[in-house]
Amino acid sequence: MFDQYILDRNFRKARERLATEDSLPLQIGSGVSAKIYNNFIERQEAPGYKFELARDGKLFKVDMALEVHEEVVMRLSHFFHQANGVHYNPTSRKMKKIAPDLSIRPNKVHVQAPPTFTMRPVTRPD
Repeated sequence: MFDQYILDRNFRKARERLATEDSLPLQIGSGVSAKIYNNFIERQEAPGYKFELARDGKLFKVDMALEVHEEVVMRLSHFFHQANGVHYNPTSRKMKKIAPDLSIRPNKVHVQAPPTFTMRPVTRPD
């Protein structure tokens, strides 16, 4: 829990510094485990920021959205009632969670294709 406190504090400090696109990626943590990172992603109300956990445990703020982009994402989220798009990253070996801006089209990895049926004409005996 102490690590979670440090990570939250560092995130607040990084947010107060008003990061610009020129200063990204900005390191906000080190020695972060996948479990702590997942809790951080699930609990934070940080729209407009994207985070990345490196293999060595360093956590970076890697991207930030423009105000117009965030307004569109928030409106679309409201229309589609997407509560929290947090899911496990299918390409990660450490079971890291990711949160897309908005998920409208399902990922083929998570959603199976529907079964296909072939229709044959029915022949009636004369």
